[in-house]
Amino acid sequence: MPPSFVKTLEDAILYEYSKIVICGARKKHLEAKRMEGKVLSEKQSEELDALTYKTSSLYYTIVHGHFKKLRDKVHKIGSIGIDNEKEARKERFGCEYCKRNPKELERDHIIPKNLGGLDHTDNRVNICSSCNSSKGAKLPFEWFDSSARKNLFKRYGIEEEKELPSFVASKYLKNLYELHKKHDTLLKQMPPEGPLAKHSPFTKTELERVTRDCLSRKLRKTST
Repeated sequence: MPPSFVKTLEDAILYEYSKIVICGARKKHLEAKRMEGKVLSEKQSEELDALTYKTSSLYYTIVHGHFKKLRDKVHKIGSIGIDNEKEARKERFGCEYCKRNPKELERDHIIPKNLGGLDHTDNRVNICSSCNSSKGAKLPFEWFDSSARKNLFKRYGIEEEKELPSFVASKYLKNLYELHKKHDTLLKQMPPEGPLAKHSPFTKTELERVTRDCLSRKLRKTST
């Protein structure tokens, strides 16, 4: 659960980016060092455990630290071009969601076009037809947390994943940030009362609910 200082859409996007992308990359780095036979320091071992189990106070301290650096502009989330370059360098292509390797892949619009998502490489990832059909016009967190996605993975015998894959999350959250910036909705405050407040102040689901509401309203205004 995000802390009380996460109050706006901008805060929520940066918080999720810190949690999934930055901490995910740090975890992979420490795991790679261990796999190479390098000895981790006691501090690094504690950090890896925290990033793996995601329940300790150290884990939240790490996430909050990265979030504050992004919020205070000490660090930046970077450009989507970096993700596109990583994708171009891949030796083996598979579905970015389920990791299967079908004969043919389809292009998924991470942010659906009906919410203003661009028909551009920046807003597309390679996925299998099964995941594409299941996701439809849903936003990534919404679909990844759904029973439809979980049942699909179970049917194919795919190990359950709790987090959106970091590569997709990186492109998604960067796109989301730019889209809200374009529509001047980054500083949109979460409602202090009502159904969204029961999980106060933020969850990924609420982030996308407010996103869908904001972008739908903006798109309706521009079309009239």
